[in-house]
Formats: sequence, structure tokens, C-alpha cells
Amino acid sequence: MRKKTIAASAGGALLIVATVTLFHSHLSAEPPVSPSAGEYENTGNTVAVTRGNISNVLSMDAELITRPHYEVPAPLEGAFSSDVHKGQMVDAGDTLGVIRGSGKEAKIVAPAPARVGEIFVSSGEAVPEGIAVIELQDRGFALQSAVAPSDRYRLTALGPDNTVRASIDNGPGPFVCPPLGGPQRDADGNLSVLCAVPKNIKVFAGLKGLMAVSLEKRKNALTLPISAVAGSAQAGQVNLVENSSRTVLRDVQLGITDGVRIEIRSGLSEGQRVTSRAPALDSAGG
Repeated sequence: MRKKTIAASAGGALLIVATVTLFHSHLSAEPPVSPSAGEYENTGNTVAVTRGNISNVLSMDAELITRPHYEVPAPLEGAFSSDVHKGQMVDAGDTLGVIRGSGKEAKIVAPAPARVGEIFVSSGEAVPEGIAVIELQDRGFALQSAVAPSDRYRLTALGPDNTVRASIDNGPGPFVCPPLGGPQRDADGNLSVLCAVPKNIKVFAGLKGLMAVSLEKRKNALTLPISAVAGSAQAGQVNLVENSSRTVLRDVQLGITDGVRIEIRSGLSEGQRVTSRAPALDSAGG
């Protein structure tokens, strides 16, 4: 599967949505770090830890399909009651049912015009969060993206409030594409994501495109350029520049990334500077 970048115009500014592999390493760094001392004299470029808003976006290849079936999950744990019946036609925003939990209540609404299929749960039955309760069949065009195994867990947060943008190869876009249910699983265990193509977008089945799913957002988070950080989505390392211009290896806890910058959850403070290149793989030292 190929992964690409979607560029969109938002409010007169250019918005670039990218996907990135969260492991960044370099077989050589400048200058080399002594494994025993774990520090060196900094002579290269540095970047500062800054605060800003950041979004975690998953970008995937997509294909146009027609009238797909999809399952709608329960938004929370509780007792389910249905407001529809099999074969009923519903429009976007229509209430399909309600989940009533411990002091909470959530409506399940149709994300797009659809025909009601199977209702998997009896009214009054208790269900856990995330389990499928109703099947719908979309009444128009949809984009479908296969989810790579390495990205599956990232989609646990996918819901109706997530923003999905899409574009058609050599065609219209980007445009908002409302997600249809949660991640969909086929008979072979493969996962995919569906989104409804708006009626004003002219398309036909078989066209190819791209889908970008905004999964998480952080406001006023500490961030660094991804090129300055070595590590995974949870733990990493940077070359911290001290006041004496000596550079030492520093462990950091990592959060989400937007493909350009990555969230620093702990290990650094705002204003501290690190080398613009990530530590080398052999710089951990003992």
C-alpha cells in the first residue's frame, strides 16, 4: 500500500496532511556521540522545544465503491433501544437508536442517507462500547480504504466526530468525507474504513483516491520536528544542548505526530534546545 500527502486549502492557508513512520533513526549523526560519556561539543544546528496544536492523521489509498454495507458501533457501554426497523430508509442525522449507560445517554445517528439492514441487538439489551448494533446500506458513493496491520490500533478512536478528508486521483478534492461507522471487518478479518462522498462531488465506481483520517488532537502541546527525535510512538531520545554547549542524550516520552512535528509528553521543557538531527542508533552507550 502506498501512503501519500493530501494538500488542502483551509481558510486561505495551505494545509498539508501527511502520514509518517513514527520511528526515526540515523546510522550516523554529526558529530558522533561517545557511548561512554554520552555527550559531545555541539557544533551543528539546533531547534527549540515549542508549544502548538498538533493532529494525528492517518493517510491511506482509497477506491470508489457504491452502496456499501457497514456496521454502526455503540458509542458507549449501556442498554440499547432502537428507533428504526429493518428496511427503513433514513437520512443523515436521523436517530437510529439510543444507548443509556450509568448517568450517560448517547444517540446513534445515521452518518449519511442509508437503508437499515440487520439490527443486531434487542431493545433493552446491555452492550459494551464499540460493539456493532445496527447494519446500514449506504445509498450513494463511498470511498473505501484498507487498513494496514500496523495502523489498526490507531483506529480505536474512530467515530462520527473524527474529521475525514478525501481527494480523487486527478479529480476533485480535497473534500470532507463523513465516516461510515467504525473500522469495518470483512469475512477474512481485513479492516477497512468507509466514508460517504458528498452528493455534489461527481464520481463513479472504480476511481482511485486518498483518504486522510484525523484521529487525535492536542492543544498547546510541547513539540519538536520529527527529524530531531529518534524513537517510537511512546519512547524516544534527543540530543539535548546544555548551557555550556555540551550535548547530552536525553530520554523523552512521545505522543502523536502530524507528520512534521511530534508531541513531547515528558523529558523536555519549553525553550530547551536539541540538535536538529536525531541521535545515532549507537549513541545510547552504557
